[in-house]
Amino acid sequence: MGKKQNLLEKITVPGINPTHFMASALDDYAFGYSTVSWGITYNKQTTKGPRSWRDFWDTSTFKGRRAIFGPSIARHPEYALMADGLTLKDVYPLTDAKIDRAFAKLRALAPAVTVWYQTAVQCEQLLLDKQIDMAEFFNGRAFYLQDQGVPIEYLWDEAVMNIPMFVMAKGAPNRDNALAFLSYIARPEPQAAFARIINYGPTNTQALDLIKDDKILSRLPTFEPNMKKQIVLDANWWGENESRLAPRWSQLMAG
Repeated sequence: MGKKQNLLEKITVPGINPTHFMASALDDYAFGYSTVSWGITYNKQTTKGPRSWRDFWDTSTFKGRRAIFGPSIARHPEYALMADGLTLKDVYPLTDAKIDRAFAKLRALAPAVTVWYQTAVQCEQLLLDKQIDMAEFFNGRAFYLQDQGVPIEYLWDEAVMNIPMFVMAKGAPNRDNALAFLSYIARPEPQAAFARIINYGPTNTQALDLIKDDKILSRLPTFEPNMKKQIVLDANWWGENESRLAPRWSQLMAG
């Protein structure tokens, strides 16, 4: 969106080898510095564990209070399409027909959604206090709660990986310093260090070789066994289409 509105500068990160990065992390106008995956998180003590979005939609077999992230429509049609039977490889490309199909599925689930939560902290508290039994949530926060003793499980199956991006405003006064910063965080060592602190995956594939802790590796979106179970969000499509679909999403949440 910012690219089309001529609000952004092109970015060429100094000193990087593009072959060392996930292709979707590199763009002429953005640099993807990490990965975060959104998937099903559930309380092991209060509900029979769903293993797929089809299960999450199955309110008869998998009873419990559900929470969905409300501020953005992105990812939710993808979940719905998988719940409706599409395989990972068939979700994309999104089309108007698929979006209509997804909304029909989302409308079926909406009455069972207890909370359309607004922030990560809110969902953390809901899980911590056992006010919900299952939620769409993201991996780093879920594993943080696990480490605090909260009896939750996070599923990689049918998760949707997002790549947070840095962009540069047109005419940015500190362009050189900003590029130097991006060059630093693109290196494998800082990316590996970041992944150890909170379990978001590096976009520099060489960083994985520096992480020797199997527990940490198993929690990263870019760890190969996890990669095979999920899809990468089509950020370009959502950048072009989210604003036109947002009112439809708001109407669905409002009932």
